[in-house]
Amino acid sequence: MKKADYRYTVRACYMGYIVLAVVINLTPILFVPLQSLYGITYAQLGILISVNFIVQVASDLAFGRPADAFGARPFVILAQALAIAGLVVFVLAADLFADLFTGLLIGTILFSIGGGLLELLINPIVNAIPTQEKISAMNVLHSFYSWGQIVVIIITTLLIYTWGAESWKQVVLLWLAVPAINIFLFAKAPIAPFVKEGKRKTPLKQVVRNKYFLLVTLCIILGAASEHVMGEWSSTFMEKAAGFPKVIGDTAGVCMFALMMGVGRILYAKSGGKNLLNVLTAGAGLALAAYLLIAFTNNGALALAACALCGFAVSIMWPGCIVLAADRFPRAGASMFSVLAASGDAGAAFAPWLAGMVAQGVSAVNGDQAGLRTAMMITAVFPLVMLAVMTIIKKEHKKSGIQEKEYKGEDGNFSIDDVR
Repeated sequence: MKKADYRYTVRACYMGYIVLAVVINLTPILFVPLQSLYGITYAQLGILISVNFIVQVASDLAFGRPADAFGARPFVILAQALAIAGLVVFVLAADLFADLFTGLLIGTILFSIGGGLLELLINPIVNAIPTQEKISAMNVLHSFYSWGQIVVIIITTLLIYTWGAESWKQVVLLWLAVPAINIFLFAKAPIAPFVKEGKRKTPLKQVVRNKYFLLVTLCIILGAASEHVMGEWSSTFMEKAAGFPKVIGDTAGVCMFALMMGVGRILYAKSGGKNLLNVLTAGAGLALAAYLLIAFTNNGALALAACALCGFAVSIMWPGCIVLAADRFPRAGASMFSVLAASGDAGAAFAPWLAGMVAQGVSAVNGDQAGLRTAMMITAVFPLVMLAVMTIIKKEHKKSGIQEKEYKGEDGNFSIDDVR
């Protein structure tokens, strides 16, 4: 029997995370042309961004059981199709609907369902590949979201700057090529079953009642919160609190954060995925230091350094928590990954909203700079609490007699280096 070639699978999953970067990051980048051409307000932009994450949470929870029942392939292909449909509706909103914002909202809902499906399915697809490098594979996978974020920001910004604000529709249509190509990749790629044949699937209700799983779920919420507050507010902070021009805030702020997050994931993958619990604990401590530094420093260069440090610190949090859960519950299937993905998306939605509310409240009295600094100081609670939770998780490992290991698969010889 011919051995399955999982190189196509890994490449398709990498591209899937680039599609995810497109559907999450494109709307905030397009705000300026949408505002200048159609009068879209800050409040409407906030609604579109919030709906994006809320719909992803709903998709994560809704499709876990169907994916277990019918397999991942039809749903991961559907995800690409929904991303395409949503972006097309987004572009044609003014032509299809009497109210532009209604069209933008419907387009956002469609591509957000696709984004939620991708986040739900790609992690267990990679986790199911027979490989001896589970944590390395997962971190390389998640690094592609960072690379995708950088590419989407830079290319979209440069094209709109070069071609003019009116070109935003053409720019969005160019991004359709990524999910379109990925449909063909996933149609061809072999996908291993999430639970090995002959193994009894662990019921989801048994998993979600487990203390260890609840602790890991709390960690992924806190890790996502730590990641997305800095990721979504760093540009505004660099401009209004650190005094940099907007172009510097976008490139040196957001892109530096994303770059260091990707670098952290690649470096950890290259290390062989050792000492995961210690690395997660150190990441929480570094993220806490980065938040406090950016909140209290008056030096612009230090603020940029803190932003970059935070990207590096949070890099292992999301993929690391997924590996912890997958290693402890190897027969839980897609349903467990749906809970993890929904939890991460919930943290990603709530924490930036909280930061915005704090910044708005304080700014009304003491100005933008004080508001943004206070927001960063308050949201430092997320890495602080994660630091405490990681201490409890490490005690749980010792109590149950589980030794820290390299989180490697049992029977595979497929190497993540085969596709690099």
